[in-house]
Amino acid sequence: MPLANQGTGLQRMSLIYLIQNMIQNKLMGESDDKLLLIDEPEAFLHPEAVRALSHSLYKIGERMPLMISTHSPVLIDLSERHTSIQVFRVGEKKAIQLYKSIDDQFDDDDIQNMKILNYVDSYVNEFFFADKVLIVEGDTEYIAFKHLAKSENENVHIIRARGKSTIATLMKILNQFNTNYDVLHDVDNHTRYSYTTLKAQKTNCINIYKLKGDSEVRIFCSISNFENAIGIGDVPNDKKTQTIHQIINELDDDDEYCEARLLIKDLFKHIVQRDEETTIGGGFCRILLEENFNDLFDELINQKIKEEQEEDQKKEDDNEKVGSTVQ
Repeated sequence: MPLANQGTGLQRMSLIYLIQNMIQNKLMGESDDKLLLIDEPEAFLHPEAVRALSHSLYKIGERMPLMISTHSPVLIDLSERHTSIQVFRVGEKKAIQLYKSIDDQFDDDDIQNMKILNYVDSYVNEFFFADKVLIVEGDTEYIAFKHLAKSENENVHIIRARGKSTIATLMKILNQFNTNYDVLHDVDNHTRYSYTTLKAQKTNCINIYKLKGDSEVRIFCSISNFENAIGIGDVPNDKKTQTIHQIINELDDDDEYCEARLLIKDLFKHIVQRDEETTIGGGFCRILLEENFNDLFDELINQKIKEEQEEDQKKEDDNEKVGSTVQ
């Protein structure tokens, strides 16, 4: 069928692919003095076609500068090397620069994390379109904050990291674009962990804090995790979604989750709405210094070391008694 009989989206994609082919085969002359302008290239395309188009645009960008107006975060591939991307919000008289990438700062693990993010959460790039950005670690706090953002009509993009290593990668991404954001993560200083696990968790927490550098990024923590911080204790993974849904949707001020609901609302006001008069309670705290983690970990680590030493000594004594009995 003639291309003229195809849909608008396919026609636009065909044109872009044709331009890509012409540039790669040097049919447009030298590209040093050329700039390609594209208005909403994602229009009329389904998501998989937008991802394919994104790949093509990056290939064009290797040879020629691009200026694109878009409403689609899917066009941006986090695993690409963004060393010269700029994002503007265009007004009636001038364009305001919102984001500008700095030097590449990702290692191989970061690139792998970003490729995974592209598969499981391609809309992580929505931070380009939001007034506020918040990284959270788990599903429980993500659901709670999404609910409150909708009910309070807050334009905040909440990124669910699902792990501290991914938090670090996301912070590097946001830092690369000079983004102002906040982080809420679990301390994971749980009494059930061994001292080696606690030491590793402390290191993970410190690494997250260090990534904020001298910026105005704020780091908040849940002790030992979000569920414990709001006072509902350890919740099995298969019950977390159901439990948080009940907490945030219950309207009775006398129900068993009343206090937890108030703690979440105060936390939202303090972090997202930046209400400094609203204090954060429960097991939440803001990390102002790297040394704050000493107070959260060191006593527990020393206690665990002592307990494990005593347990090893007991095993050694028991083995000696068994040996004496055999003799």
